[in-house]
Parts: sequence; structure tokens; C-alpha cells
Amino acid sequence: MAHPDFDRLLAELLPFAERMLLQYGEFYPFANSMSLIGEIRDVGGWDVNEHPSSPDLIRFLVDGLRHQAELGIIRAYGICLNVRARKSEDARMTDAICCRLEHVNGEAVAVFIPYHKTPSTEVFYGNLWANRSKAEVFIY
Repeated sequence: MAHPDFDRLLAELLPFAERMLLQYGEFYPFANSMSLIGEIRDVGGWDVNEHPSSPDLIRFLVDGLRHQAELGIIRAYGICLNVRARKSEDARMTDAICCRLEHVNGEAVAVFIPYHKTPSTEVFYGNLWANRSKAEVFIY
């Protein structure tokens, strides 16, 4: 059973990702963290590169979240990515929003929401699925 904090993080991450897909057809990776008292905050930072690659941005976000975890000031986080994924090995690849969620209790999941964009810029969403994933922030 997923931690209730994950539901709160998803409620913050998904609407922003959906808005970016509707307005721009894509989005850069972004993140939210949850403080020890349950406040959700945007995670950001600045890099000298005005347009970093997605892998570089993900590393930057994970490093910052790991630092916050080591300081003991967050209990959970979510990183939202625009990916290509498939629900099973025999399924076709699809565009998807991926939210990688992790909790200080050791629980880590990746939540996927497949989507399809039409030429008229409409976005249609499929059914959500989730997989357990490996901890990458709360690893101390």
C-alpha cells in the first residue's frame, strides 16, 4: 500500500505536468519535496546552463533532494518526468508522465500516466499504473 504522502505529492505534481503538456506539448523535469510537518514545496535551483539536458536536470534535482534528506528536513519527495514507457514487456511504448516518489520510510514507487496528444493539441490520458522502484534519495 502506498504511503498517503504520495497521494498529496501526486496531487501537486500531476496538475502542473498536465498544464505544461496542454500549453507546450512537453515539460522539463521538476520536483516537489515534503517537509517533516507535511508542507509541500517546489524544488528548484540554478545552473549556469540556461537549458540543461533532462538527465543533467534530474541529477541536479536528486542531488539537492539527497542533501535535504541528509539534513533531515524532508520526509518525502516526487520528481516528475516526461517519458516513454510501457506497462508490460508485451505492451507498446507510449508517452507518459512519470512521477518518481520516495519516502523516508524506505518506500519508493514510480507512477505512470500514459497520454496521447492529438494534432489539435488536445491531450488524452490513459489509466495510471505504478511499479516499485529503487531508493535514490533516502539512502544514507
